[in-house]
Amino acid sequence: MKKYGWEFKHKAVTKAFKNGIKPTARELKISKNTLKRWIKIYKEKKLKNEEFKIEKMIVFLKEKEPNITLKEIQKNLKNKKILISLKKIYFVLKKYGISNKSLLPFQGEKSNENVEKIERVKYLIEKDDFKNAAKILNSLPSLYDFSILKNFPQRYLSLRRKVEQLIAIWGNLSMKEMYKRAKKLRTKCEKRKMLISAMLAATMEMNALNFLGKIEKIYFLYKKYKRYLKGIPLSLKYAFLNECFIAFYKKPEKYPLNIFENFLSNFEKFCLKLEKQENENKIQWFYLLSGWFSLKEDIKKSLKWIEKIIFDEKIDIQHKKIYFSQYFPLLILKGEYKKVIKKIDKDFLKETPLPGLLRISLSLANAFLGIGKVEKCLKIAFDGFLKAKKEHIASMISGFLFLISCCYSALKEKKKSKRYLRMALYFSKNLERTKIFYNSLLKFSPIQNQKISFRFKLLNLYISFGKTLKYKDYIKVHKFAEKKGLIGILHHIILLHPEPIINLLKKGKNPFLSPEFLNLPIFNEIPVFKVFLLRKKEFITYGNKKIKISDSKDFHFIIYLFLNRKRFIEKEKIYKIFFKNSKNPYKSLIKSLSRIRKILGISKNNLFLKKEGVFFDMDAKIDLEEFENRYKMGKVLEKIGEINKALKEYKEAINLYKKPPFEKIGYYYNFAEDKRNIIINMYKEMKETISNYACLS
Repeated sequence: MKKYGWEFKHKAVTKAFKNGIKPTARELKISKNTLKRWIKIYKEKKLKNEEFKIEKMIVFLKEKEPNITLKEIQKNLKNKKILISLKKIYFVLKKYGISNKSLLPFQGEKSNENVEKIERVKYLIEKDDFKNAAKILNSLPSLYDFSILKNFPQRYLSLRRKVEQLIAIWGNLSMKEMYKRAKKLRTKCEKRKMLISAMLAATMEMNALNFLGKIEKIYFLYKKYKRYLKGIPLSLKYAFLNECFIAFYKKPEKYPLNIFENFLSNFEKFCLKLEKQENENKIQWFYLLSGWFSLKEDIKKSLKWIEKIIFDEKIDIQHKKIYFSQYFPLLILKGEYKKVIKKIDKDFLKETPLPGLLRISLSLANAFLGIGKVEKCLKIAFDGFLKAKKEHIASMISGFLFLISCCYSALKEKKKSKRYLRMALYFSKNLERTKIFYNSLLKFSPIQNQKISFRFKLLNLYISFGKTLKYKDYIKVHKFAEKKGLIGILHHIILLHPEPIINLLKKGKNPFLSPEFLNLPIFNEIPVFKVFLLRKKEFITYGNKKIKISDSKDFHFIIYLFLNRKRFIEKEKIYKIFFKNSKNPYKSLIKSLSRIRKILGISKNNLFLKKEGVFFDMDAKIDLEEFENRYKMGKVLEKIGEINKALKEYKEAINLYKKPPFEKIGYYYNFAEDKRNIIINMYKEMKETISNYACLS
């Protein structure tokens, strides 16, 4: 027996308890102080072992029966002749991360002792000594950060650590693989009576099932564990019910009507309390709460809670990436497309987990469609569709197919658009609300549903407007979409059913859509005003309709408005040109504007008077402007030596020129005489240039 070895120390301590310290020290030839130190260490170790056994018993009792109270645990231990206070029991549960105040299921506090042990684990992992690293990891009551488990070999970990590893590897596995692994671990936990661990595994299982669109299985898990919801930590309760809530919104008929009645308000109170605390884990609850409000279609509140994470300067961008997958879709719903494009780049997408990456890709594609870049949108949408299909993520497959349908509709390919919308409808068969929405869009019929959502109501309002074609009904649609933060949804509806909007545009009404959106091919057939000032007789057309105007003040005023469109014209300037001799120029101006609106068939939204002056908000093609632009382009080309191209531009300009503009002086004299002389000189210069080059050749 080696002196001072473990066996020698154990023999010395045992003899000392039997014979006394002094005789034992003399017999074994060691000092009394050394033997006393060994006895102290032995007692402390024995006490620690006893404490560890009691802790394990407390945790086992709580895991076996989640609804057990502290008093019931105390009584159970008392029957085994173990006396322990309620405070001590609570402390043990907190230490193991299963108390009510635990901010994440099983997650413990960041103590100095735990930090030291985790640093030791990291060192052993670097040395590929996973066996010893696992001994330390498995011995810890709880971890403050599950990321240490991310790439750890599963075979070395305890069952509880394997369950916690699911949180660390979320996004690294396909949802199909995540479902299989979570289900397997849940079953093992159930067999060992580790029901709280089983519920955490079930939460991850339901998360995967939600992505895969298998709602029936989520309801099965809800029924299985709902009786334990009162006794489990609040953090696990909210995480578990969060997945049930998502499933409820996909298939509401499966769940009791009152299950989520007060839950959202209670959850928000829970998060408001967390907001005042300095704890980095609270952001995960803000993320979940934002998701709940998003499902409830309360976009303002959803943005409020996710922005608490996004705009928190204490959180680094890498840590925030997972939360942007919730933020960007909300911006798309609000129609803030440019903000999304500005924030997303290739580097941003590199390390984002796949489910989040797909949501961000869908947002980016939507943003490009919103600013009129259909080709870019289609490229991203098809790529996202293939990835989602490979991973069997039904909600994402459906979302990408719906967007592709919108793209083809924007390109005026109606057959393709309907085909992809039917495909989107097929893949949304397990997503009840999505299915209802797509089906209504396909048939363009109102949704009859007692539990109607805001997007359903928006679609119903648009369908109603489609029947009446009244501008006031469209204003109702737009105001509702703006109020509820559903402008992005309105744009999708418009793309799939653009006829009512085209009708408005033909009437010259303002649909409050961006110029980029209105530049989509589907709106190309909408007529614009064409003003001809270089023809033998000046006139204006709108589509096939020729606007008849006599040679009057109104006609000259209309030409003046077209030449100065899209900017405020000072009232004093107008008075000086057109109402110089009027006793009441303001009244005359009001009457003239009213007549012009009637002549052109436009509304006050397109031609209005404010303090700043008169504003004429209409697009137009004017042959005079085209003539000038071709002249200028010809001069640029001539300067850089592109003579043939310059001459081509000059010839195109001359073809437009049938006579000098503003020939009948009238009111033109007050604002167009100088312009007339400039145009005549341009024409002469171009004729001369063409003639000179013809002589040289």
